[in-house]
Amino acid sequence: MTKKKAEKKEKKEKKETGEEIGKEILSWCTKCGEPTPHTIVTLLKKGGPNKCECKKCNASHKYRDTEKPPKKRKKAASKKSVPVEVIWNEAMAGTEGPSKPYKMNAEFAQGDLIDHPAFGQGVVAELVGTNKIKVIFESAEKLLACNR
Repeated sequence: MTKKKAEKKEKKEKKETGEEIGKEILSWCTKCGEPTPHTIVTLLKKGGPNKCECKKCNASHKYRDTEKPPKKRKKAASKKSVPVEVIWNEAMAGTEGPSKPYKMNAEFAQGDLIDHPAFGQGVVAELVGTNKIKVIFESAEKLLACNR
């Protein structure tokens, strides 16, 4: 685009919106969490500011109107989880026999009791694919490699 065309386009945008790149405006800053002075960085094709930069924290983001602060995201409904210790105790009650030492190249079946050098004693809860097992330990549930 030639220099004259660029200048003409810029003048047209100024007339349509009254906004221009480099002009100071008030915008809701997502980082500061309040309306602060911003500098317009880019404009929308239809007019108005698109991106702006906060003069307080230098964060660059889309323009947000000060009259309508951003809506807070709703947190996903938390599942009422059962503590791992309870699941571990139930799993341990259903196992019999000696425990196998955990090795990455060993084969395991669902319900096997294993001894892991870092996590301690655990129960194989399920087979995940051909080379992973989900094991319930007293402290946490872990995904471990096997059959390698």
